[in-house]
Amino acid sequence: MATSEVIKNFIDGEWRDCSSGKRIEVDDPSNGETVAVIAEAGPEEVNLAVAAADRVFRDRVLIDMHPYDRGRMLFRVADALESRSDEVAIINCIETGKALDLARGEVRTAVRYLRYYAGLADKL
Repeated sequence: MATSEVIKNFIDGEWRDCSSGKRIEVDDPSNGETVAVIAEAGPEEVNLAVAAADRVFRDRVLIDMHPYDRGRMLFRVADALESRSDEVAIINCIETGKALDLARGEVRTAVRYLRYYAGLADKL
C-alpha cells in the first residue's frame, strides 16, 4: 500500500503544500511499510491557519448562525462520518496498529458524540 502522493495541509479552504518542503512518513506498525506521506506544517502554515480561523471568528458566521442550523450542520458531519466509518476505522488500524473492532468502536463513539452535541445546539 505504499504511496507517493503527498497529503497536503488543508488551510483556509484549500490544500497547501508546506513552505519548508519537509515530509512526514506514516508507517504501518505491523510491517513498517510507508502508507502515507504528509506535508509537515511549519510556522508559516500555522500562521496562515490561525489567521484564517481568526477571520472566520471575526466574520461571526458560526456565532450568528441560528443554533438549530448549527445543530443540523453537526448532524450532517455525523452522517458523513458514519457513512465512511469502515474506511476511517481501517485507516486508523493501518496507521496505529490497533484492532479493527476497537477502531470501529471509536468511530461509532465519535458519531454518537457529534449527534449528542448536535442535539444540544439549540437547547443551550
